[in-house]
Amino acid sequence: MAHSDRAVISTADDAVLAKLSCVEKGYYQDAFIHSMAKGVKGANSKSYGSAGGRNSSSSMEPIIRKGTHARVCAVDKAISAFLSLQLEEDASNAKGRRQVVILGAGRDTTYLRYRFGYQKGFEENQVDWFEVDHPFVIEQKAHTWLCNSAPAGYKYNSEMNVATGVSYRASFSSQGASDANDSTYHLIGHDLRSPPSSLFEKLSDPFH
Repeated sequence: MAHSDRAVISTADDAVLAKLSCVEKGYYQDAFIHSMAKGVKGANSKSYGSAGGRNSSSSMEPIIRKGTHARVCAVDKAISAFLSLQLEEDASNAKGRRQVVILGAGRDTTYLRYRFGYQKGFEENQVDWFEVDHPFVIEQKAHTWLCNSAPAGYKYNSEMNVATGVSYRASFSSQGASDANDSTYHLIGHDLRSPPSSLFEKLSDPFH
C-alpha cells in the first residue's frame, strides 16, 4: 500500500478519536462511537486497554473537541433540515425519496444515529443513504466496524457488488418486529482523489 494511501486511510482513525473524546467529555451523546472506535490505536485505555498518547482520545486538545463537536452539530442540523423538507412527488421521484451522500465517511456513525432514532426525521422518510470512502476503509466498515455496531436485537447484513468488489448494500434487520421503513444504506469504495465522473458512475450503478 502506498504511503499516500495510508495517510488517507488514517484520517478515519483520527476523526473517530476526536469524536470519541467529545463523547467521553460529555459534548454530545453517541451510542455507537465506542463500538465504531474499537481497535483504534490511541482509544481511551479505560475503555479499550490501549495506551494513551499524544493522539489518544483521552489527551485530545480542547480546541480539537470544540471543532469536532461544531462539525457534528452542523452536519446533524443540515441533514435534519433536509429530511424535514416537504418534497413534491413527480415522475422522476414518485415516492418522494431522499438521498444523503457522506463523502470521506470513515468510521462515521451518523447513519446509525438516524437509523435507530437518536436523531429525528429518518423513520418517516424513505432515504437512500450513501457513504463514500477509500476502498480499504469501506471494506473494513462493511465487514467489521458495522458488525460491531449492531444494536441488541438487530442483525447486520451486507451484500457486495460482485461487479466492482468495492461497493456494498448494507442493512440492519430486526430479529423481532418487522421494519416497515424501506430506506436503503450503501457503502461505496472510491478514492476521492479520482475524477468525480467515476464516482457518479458508481452512485448510479443499478446495484444501488
